[in-house]
Amino acid sequence: MPTYLTHAFPLPRPLIRIFTVLHDLSPCSPEHLISPPSSHSLLSCFHSLYPFLPFASPPPDFPPATPPTGFDLLVSQSYSPVKVLEVYNPDDLASAFTPYAYIADYAIRIDDVADITAITSQYLENDWFSKLRDELMNIGGGVVEAVEGGEGVKAGRIGWYVVVNGDEERGFPGEEEESEGEEEFKLEAELLGRKGENVGKEEQQ
Repeated sequence: MPTYLTHAFPLPRPLIRIFTVLHDLSPCSPEHLISPPSSHSLLSCFHSLYPFLPFASPPPDFPPATPPTGFDLLVSQSYSPVKVLEVYNPDDLASAFTPYAYIADYAIRIDDVADITAITSQYLENDWFSKLRDELMNIGGGVVEAVEGGEGVKAGRIGWYVVVNGDEERGFPGEEEESEGEEEFKLEAELLGRKGENVGKEEQQ
């Protein structure tokens, strides 16, 4: 499963939901932030709101609704120095999402054995990341004080985390697949078309 070592802080989902409502981020799904439309909407809003963030390369105007072959989470967010990650376990049928997303200023995908000391020693401290944490943890006046999370996870605590996402393509239907709503619409249109043909035949008779 895709695994990331990241320097980040856990941001509670309730705060993310409040943020998306306050800033009218309709393309952003608080429960599935790693999808390109969600991350694009959220990160773009961060950069427009907080001038202390480092310069971001122009993001794509229209992020893909479906992932390209070999979708890479970090590549899809390469335009921004801020990253957003989340844990997802496809075998956990009891919950569709976890209590936190992880807002990061550094992340690297681990596909094999990694020297953690070597990786963390390359990280350079900055001033803006703690400012961003303070701003986001105070969303809605800091109404969310605590959220139940995994062992050792505390909302807003900046540190090193291992984030595992077992299904990065969750929520991305294939381009050739049709949603249930689209199938129902086509069936209804077909039935109406047949009804119109029958009415036309009756009028001719």
